[in-house]
Amino acid sequence: MQVLRFAALALAATLVVATATAAGAGPAKNADVSCTLHLQTLAPPGASGEDFGTVDCGSVFGKGVQHDTLTVTPTSPTTATVTGPFKQFFDTGTIHGTIKLTASATAAGAVTYTGTAKVSGGTGAYKHIRGSAKVQGSSSDGGTHTTGTVKVTLARM
Repeated sequence: MQVLRFAALALAATLVVATATAAGAGPAKNADVSCTLHLQTLAPPGASGEDFGTVDCGSVFGKGVQHDTLTVTPTSPTTATVTGPFKQFFDTGTIHGTIKLTASATAAGAVTYTGTAKVSGGTGAYKHIRGSAKVQGSSSDGGTHTTGTVKVTLARM
């Protein structure tokens, strides 16, 4: 079944790395950040997955790494819902949250991901960060290697 080969884009993927950037300093206000993720699936495809990769949020947060664990729930032979927690690691702190994605596979083995992420907190400079993100991504090899874009709106609490 093609759906079980889906790796999660986590990050969110995060996906969510962008969240830490704007909230790390300054007054309490919303900020928009865009990040690029490059993820590799570490666990074999199936009902659960694990990804590790790099995240680049430009001059806002800089570069870091992301780890996520995901649950894959097939919704049809070519689609699935992907959910789970993620954590991003940067020089001055971490960001964590959850993702919910819809994955769609083609007969050629390409996978596209769309969904949302919720940033629920962090450590260090990002201790009080909160936010939400829109996630888009794709994989040309059935979900083993995934590239994604995360657009995050952050709030410092």
